[in-house]
Amino acid sequence: MDLFFNELSVRPLFNSKHTMNIKMTEFAKTAKSAREKNIKHIKSDNHTNDIKLFDDYSMHDWLFDREFRTENRDYQELLLSMITIPYIDIGMENEYLSQNFCFEDISNDIPKQSCIGLAATNLYNSLAISFQNGSAWEKNILTITIDDKTNYVPNVYSPSCFLITEINEYIENNRDTRLIKSVICPCEKIAHFSDHHGKDKLKQFWKKLINSPYVISAKSTRFGGTKFIRKIGKSGLIEIVLVKTDRQYALQVETTGRNFQETYQIAKILEEKYG
Repeated sequence: MDLFFNELSVRPLFNSKHTMNIKMTEFAKTAKSAREKNIKHIKSDNHTNDIKLFDDYSMHDWLFDREFRTENRDYQELLLSMITIPYIDIGMENEYLSQNFCFEDISNDIPKQSCIGLAATNLYNSLAISFQNGSAWEKNILTITIDDKTNYVPNVYSPSCFLITEINEYIENNRDTRLIKSVICPCEKIAHFSDHHGKDKLKQFWKKLINSPYVISAKSTRFGGTKFIRKIGKSGLIEIVLVKTDRQYALQVETTGRNFQETYQIAKILEEKYG
């Protein structure tokens, strides 16, 4: 499980460097509490030098600011080790782009707008991390809409959030998915290949892929792609591209994944072993 940075919580920008430092310190303390729960990364859509906090001052500036080095060196180094990009991995992009994710909080004068960090939190069944920057973000549940349907995103904004039973239960319930293995013998797994020049290459690859306990069947699909994992579906389907072949021949692979989270984990396993 990762944390996903709620980019909306930076607005409005902090009104002084002193306030900004207090908020960054609290943000880092929250990240430290997450690390103690074995949550190792904070995913962000932007590099830290593109996250503005105060005037022309960025998160990157705070991470290397010697003015705060004595007081906050450990926190600066912690965030440097945790923050990584992007929010949306390759293979998840189509799932994200196919839906409209928005956040709105009328009571706090926040107009309806896109919410990439909260969208990613929802897609990955994870936790958002927000700045303490107004009552809109100091909540453990944030409400978003996905194609005008209401959804809820768990959110942390202080170390005390990790003392809440519901947050800890959510972490435990979503941390490790138990993947199901196929009961089909590798030699009995079925694949269908279109009759084209890449058929032999796909067959060769399939002979390796059948050894994965998470693979059930496969069929050839449209050519093209620059990444081994081209698409990850909710119901166990993964599109794999043989990127080194002449026309980037591809397979649609049926796996044992029962939902998006499981299918995503299987895709990562297949990429690591066969990519």
